[in-house]
Amino acid sequence: TNTDTVEIATGTTLSADSILNNGTINVNGTGTLQGTGNTLDNNLAINVLAGGTVADAGNINNNGANSVAFPGAAGTITFTNGGTLTSGDTINNSGTITVAADTVTATGDLANGHDSAAAGVGAIVGGGVLDLSTGSMTGLGAVTNSGAGSQIIIGGGQILDASSVEIASGATVNNAGTIGSGVTMSGTGTLTNSGTVEGTLSSTSTGLVNNTGGTINSLGAASDDNTVNGAVTNTGAGSVIVGNLINSSSGLINNSGGGSITGDVTSGGLVNNQGGSIAGTVTAGSFDTSGGGTTGTLGVTDAATHTVTGSSTIGTGTVVG
Repeated sequence: TNTDTVEIATGTTLSADSILNNGTINVNGTGTLQGTGNTLDNNLAINVLAGGTVADAGNINNNGANSVAFPGAAGTITFTNGGTLTSGDTINNSGTITVAADTVTATGDLANGHDSAAAGVGAIVGGGVLDLSTGSMTGLGAVTNSGAGSQIIIGGGQILDASSVEIASGATVNNAGTIGSGVTMSGTGTLTNSGTVEGTLSSTSTGLVNNTGGTINSLGAASDDNTVNGAVTNTGAGSVIVGNLINSSSGLINNSGGGSITGDVTSGGLVNNQGGSIAGTVTAGSFDTSGGGTTGTLGVTDAATHTVTGSSTIGTGTVVG
């Protein structure tokens, strides 16, 4: 247990079976803070100053203001210039983890917005922040982002590389860089993307998907399915959704102003394609392609309405209904 300030010199290791930090630990240079058993709980500050390592054989718990296990905690783990973050199990974060520069190589699952736990994923408490505004994190397993106030921020040119990324109720992801996987969403989770999401989107969330100037499913194909359950904004030049977009709700799909969808679009509500491009079949409650177009087929039910006005075209396709 630490309640003061501990300096770990470059090239040296401080290890213990379990670690409880209520003070400040500075990991200098290539130094290492190593938990050999289970667990490492941080309630104040761990600063990794020049590429050092924070590791534990079990859970790493960075506990913040919402922690029930450690009331009053204010945990921060800050990597000033890259480094290594290794858990043999799960990294639970209800505080703030920041990569200020370079890349942190990480091992284990990350549960953002989750409380301390002896093993595995802790209870949802919200408030967790993973700040990759000016740095990257690679090598993670499953990333779960949950609870009110929980957020993951990925800056331009930065990378969050994980086997999967899930956005649950109350949580947000704001990506201007690259997410090296697909994204799943549930509850009321929201995604704002002006960067690149390499995999597909699979959402049962009623929260907004806002893709402005970004690409979703960048490594995918036009035959891939992206599924949503709410409103989708895919507007402006450079906004691309690769594959089909299937909306199980009547939420607005706004593909206007230069947005592009490379597959089919299916929705129970309005599809606004004013100035946008849809390559495949559009089947919707209503459809407006003023100033836009499709290169495939516009399919509507007898009860549906559609608007094709001005100089807009439907490419080489047909209108059926």
